[in-house]
Amino acid sequence: MRTANTIAAELGVTFKPLACLRNTLRQIDDNFQGATKEELINKYEFVEKDFELPLRWWGDKREPLDEIINRLKIGLEPVLSNLPKDVDVLLVGHGLTSIACRHLFGVTKNELGLESVWLNVILIGIRKR
Repeated sequence: MRTANTIAAELGVTFKPLACLRNTLRQIDDNFQGATKEELINKYEFVEKDFELPLRWWGDKREPLDEIINRLKIGLEPVLSNLPKDVDVLLVGHGLTSIACRHLFGVTKNELGLESVWLNVILIGIRKR
């Protein structure tokens, strides 16, 4: 969320949290609650005010890459299919979500042509034509 907020601030736009882009796995702290919609609105200046986010938007288990790709495919479909023509969307993800985004959109090699292993963040721009 912090990365998306920083980018939105630079671009002068808002961002919409999507549960499918999560990279949160409750591992150590059994008291982890995650942020509510209201807490995100109060914490991040550039978050849209009109978004749906289930309270339990994080996972309790490690997901294999194919499950994350499927989660992204299902979660992004309504967003991307309803885009007006010539509208740009920037997806911001971290960790395995970033790798899954790359696979989902067919970008599995980096600019040097090497297989991508770990990146901390992925930024994918999409324009519907």
